[in-house]
Amino acid sequence: MVITGLGLGWVELAVPGTALVGLFLVAWLAALGDLPYQVDCQVGCRRVAVGGQGQVNLKVRHLGSRRARPTTLRLSMGQRSRLVKVPWLAPGQSIELTVPLPTARRARLMVGPVQARLGDPFGLVGRTRQWGTAVPVTVYPQTIQAPTALAGLVKDLEGRVIGQSAAPNLTFHALRQYQTGDDQRAIHWLASARQGELMVRQCEDVRRHQLAVALSTAQEQYLAAADFELAVQAGASIGLTQIEQAGDVAVVAGGTSLVAQAACRGQILDQAASLVWRPAADGGQTLAAAAVKLCHDARGTTLAVLLAGAALQPPDWRQAAQHLPREAVVLGLCCQEGANPAATSVGPLTVATIGRLADLPWALRQLGRHD
Repeated sequence: MVITGLGLGWVELAVPGTALVGLFLVAWLAALGDLPYQVDCQVGCRRVAVGGQGQVNLKVRHLGSRRARPTTLRLSMGQRSRLVKVPWLAPGQSIELTVPLPTARRARLMVGPVQARLGDPFGLVGRTRQWGTAVPVTVYPQTIQAPTALAGLVKDLEGRVIGQSAAPNLTFHALRQYQTGDDQRAIHWLASARQGELMVRQCEDVRRHQLAVALSTAQEQYLAAADFELAVQAGASIGLTQIEQAGDVAVVAGGTSLVAQAACRGQILDQAASLVWRPAADGGQTLAAAAVKLCHDARGTTLAVLLAGAALQPPDWRQAAQHLPREAVVLGLCCQEGANPAATSVGPLTVATIGRLADLPWALRQLGRHD
């Protein structure tokens, strides 16, 4: 533009062209150099409940030999970012800045890295400086304690004692006098020698239940988004309580299967935080599909809880329950925000309706009545 204007003698063309060239030159000079900063990003807590207190701590230190002018750092948080203003810093000076985490909704956030842009204020020329890497942060749903320690079918010798005598096994309880018909392998010979009569080991019956949870993420099976959030809260509460009381649980939701043990409590929270409801045509998993996957990935299930919304019809509840093992005790949890607690029979299946998370203990007691 400048050359053309000078060649043709057009002042109107040469002057704006010269101004643009000068502007780009100034912008290029502004992008030179580097930010003499050392930025340390620390996440206070990797897992925080919805509505809880979470923050990111930034420590910025000026490494240059001259006073640094104010700048703005950009901290990525999931799909969004936060702008953090850094004031004037003298050489060697440090400052600590706190950025709150967005905990209003459950989510799996990638926090970081910290970035700063070097360039002109018009945005014509610039480059980005980056510190640190992304760190996963879980904002998990609210949970409560739920009574899931129910006596399931007799499976093996690794369950809880229920106070009933049984045939000899590995759970020794006491000694008693020998009775006709007792297994001679249960005789405790040392105690018999001391007592002068035959004594046998008395054991207690041990029962172990394998609990599994299947949660629908199909949008068509809920009346509102709040109902899906209630289902996620209930499913996470059951899973966490089961881990604390029995040690392991299987959860199927969102197309993934999770078999968590006592040392993997965080996996339940991470899975619950990442669940998204969407139409079945767009990847949402129906309750029937979740039950099929549960039956395949969690063999040996004796207790099962199916969670869905009030839009699910009775035939759909029956269809989902049919995919589970015949020996399994199954409870359907219909989640509808604000509804009154109620329990109905859908064929051999009991479906309990809950309207808030506090109704969950009552609903799970319905499962115990059918054990």
